[in-house]
Amino acid sequence: MKRIFAYLLIFSVLILLLTSASALKAECNMLLDENQSVISIWRFEGRGTVELPLPLDVDSYEIEGGLALQSPEGLSIFIGRTNKTAIAFESRLMVEENDNISLLRAFLPVIEAVDVSLHGPKNTEFVSTNPVATLMDSEAGPKAFWSLSNVKQIYVTYQSIENEIEGGEALLEEQETGFSMPEIPSFVWFILAGLLALMILAKFAFFALKITGPWWLSRGMVNVMKSFPDAEQKLIVFLVKNRGRADMKKLKGLALEDANLGAMLESLKGKSVVEITGEGDKKEIRLTKWFRYLQ
Repeated sequence: MKRIFAYLLIFSVLILLLTSASALKAECNMLLDENQSVISIWRFEGRGTVELPLPLDVDSYEIEGGLALQSPEGLSIFIGRTNKTAIAFESRLMVEENDNISLLRAFLPVIEAVDVSLHGPKNTEFVSTNPVATLMDSEAGPKAFWSLSNVKQIYVTYQSIENEIEGGEALLEEQETGFSMPEIPSFVWFILAGLLALMILAKFAFFALKITGPWWLSRGMVNVMKSFPDAEQKLIVFLVKNRGRADMKKLKGLALEDANLGAMLESLKGKSVVEITGEGDKKEIRLTKWFRYLQ
């Protein structure tokens, strides 16, 4: 009887472990900038342990809601009663450049459900993806989306649209077709130059009245910020560029249009945008968890 009870207990523990492992879900947002650097933000839901591969140049990361142990292969992340954890890191080794075509390779944790999104910079085109992704274009740049299961890595090749256009123009110049362009009157060029100037002024006025911010600001951040004074918007953008944190010494170096820095920080703190720790110049200002995870 005791032996049967022991077998049942072991079987129950195994079932619980398998259930917790299968319940793990992951979401990853990767932000690719013009300097071939990739910021990866992982969010895990469930309970158990997950092995997250890391690029070799990642020596620091930020984690909330879980415990991580680093190894040569990456991170072992333990998710307990919180059932949620988030981790962020930046790497320059995920991209390989070859002439005008670049290759991005990302290693994934092998779990049953992983949703991945990749956001590229402006003037960039995603050429191919493996596995095949859903592609979208926007003013901020191209986007790719995957819903994967037990996939170890993804590949994306991309190129600069500007380089593609310049290369096409050079090829056309080298080809001798024997066709001569008709001469265009000078007044036509004058009209075209005037229209171009009007378009540039209109675009400048549009962006002057609308918050665009760095391309990595989420839509939720922009919606919250658009009613803030210009000085507060500038301070928030500075914090976003500095991984969400800065000390008073750095903030005092900003040209904030003679705004009262202390009053501004208290205002942003009251809006749940920043949190402040420390005293005097040793104060550290951080974007709140709520603001950083706005979508």
